[in-house]
Amino acid sequence: MIAIALYEENGGYTGTMAMIMDIAGILDHQVQEKIHADLEDIVAWVTVEFMNLAPGKISEGIDSLLGDLGSFFNLDSILFLKYNDDAGTLELEREWEVSSIDGHLARVDLPKLIKGTILNDLKRDKCIDMKHLPVHASSSGILAELMGCIVIPATFHGHLHGAFAFQSYSRQIRWKKDIVFLLKRIGLIIASALSRARNLLQLQKREEMYRTLFQSAKDLIFLLQPDGKIMSVNQSFISTMHYTQDELVGKDLGNIVVTADKGRLDEIIHQLFSGDSTESILEIQGLTKEGTSLPLEISFSSLARIFEDVRFVGIARDLTKRKEAERLTKIAYQRLKKMNELRKEFIANTSHELKTPLTVLCGASQMLTRHFHKLSSQEMYKYAKLIDKGALRLRNLILNFVDFSKIETGQFKMVTQKVDLVSILQEVLEMISEGLDEHGHHLKVDVPRELVVLGDKPYIEKVILNLITNAVKNSPNATHSHVRIFSTGTEACFSVRDHGVGLTEREKHQLFKKFGRIERENTNTSIQGAGLGLFISKEIITKHGGR
Repeated sequence: MIAIALYEENGGYTGTMAMIMDIAGILDHQVQEKIHADLEDIVAWVTVEFMNLAPGKISEGIDSLLGDLGSFFNLDSILFLKYNDDAGTLELEREWEVSSIDGHLARVDLPKLIKGTILNDLKRDKCIDMKHLPVHASSSGILAELMGCIVIPATFHGHLHGAFAFQSYSRQIRWKKDIVFLLKRIGLIIASALSRARNLLQLQKREEMYRTLFQSAKDLIFLLQPDGKIMSVNQSFISTMHYTQDELVGKDLGNIVVTADKGRLDEIIHQLFSGDSTESILEIQGLTKEGTSLPLEISFSSLARIFEDVRFVGIARDLTKRKEAERLTKIAYQRLKKMNELRKEFIANTSHELKTPLTVLCGASQMLTRHFHKLSSQEMYKYAKLIDKGALRLRNLILNFVDFSKIETGQFKMVTQKVDLVSILQEVLEMISEGLDEHGHHLKVDVPRELVVLGDKPYIEKVILNLITNAVKNSPNATHSHVRIFSTGTEACFSVRDHGVGLTEREKHQLFKKFGRIERENTNTSIQGAGLGLFISKEIITKHGGR
């Protein structure tokens, strides 16, 4: 209260006026204005400091901020609690406290109290005065040592990133709304910085993941810039094409394809960059640094919506193995097709050729069994001879079919040793002497005393027998054939020259082929056999390394 005396102009005392003024209120208002102004300066500093702060420096910046705020408000302790998205809890991240505080007072485990409704309020960007919680929330006495504690959320775009806990053990603090508002702005700034850091970390992880996928992919991957030049290639591209990264970056993609495909590739790239197409697939012949061509399948996809400096990604796949597999599949198909045709032909020829000797066998045996008692010894011998010839022919047919099967299935094997061709010829002549007499056929033999070669005797004997009997069958009766064995110094040669009807050019090409029987119309030539003898003979000689 202030008392003021009142006087008249002549100096006479007239009375006293009393004035009551709230000096403390005026002083407190001035202090609050000063605190508000200083706190706004801190907010401005925090805004500038954390706006572009590197993620690795944020924790250091928070440490500095806690110290400044603790000193500014004359607090005992300030905590920064970081929100763990996976656990759904607040965890102590940074802490500041005055050095004079009792150790046991600073050990209030505040994060354990912030759960349930309290945590949900913080997520809704509400400030929590921990000293004014409902009784059941603080009945444990954990907060008994605290004179004041307010928790300010740090949220950004509706997501809780953390919270500041301002604690006092020595005095009560009354937090005014304008001060709390400024503290929430600080929380917003810190949350924004943490959000930016988290997004940057996630971006870095994604970039590292994409980089790893890019480099470890087995396919050849390349990126094209907006000007159509190569921006980057992966390791598989480098390994396959044998270029370095520097040799490819900034170059045209057409430099790594054969000239014949460059026009098609340029046309596709032009369509992509002109907007006529956003993706395309084509097969071309790539060209390695050494000039080796290899088949590639390239697919293009647009990346314009994702990256500003990359227009298209190309994925090239080396088709060498696939093309080889296709080639082998085609060969296998053709072989199976041919085998099927041969099977049909084999069945047709086999049934026909087996029927002839079987007819002879059955006819002769039936005559013997039905008319045995009526036949003379000479007639019986004739039918027995027919049976013998039919059985021999049937045996030879079956052996030819067996050899043919072995050749076709790759099971044809030989046992070689030193053998004399002249001796083998003599044995063959003894085998067919009776047949030669029946045809009245004469053989003129021109051979050395001996000619030793390395070969499989049974198979060589088969070749000589096939060639001579073929000449006899194709010659008129009562003619002769010329058989020779001679050496050129490097090769042993066997030849048979007959006096048959001869061969046309087309028939010469048909010789030595599977089922290569020669049949002519309007001739009396009637040659029996499945057409396998000369084919088998050729395969035997080829197996011996001959021709």
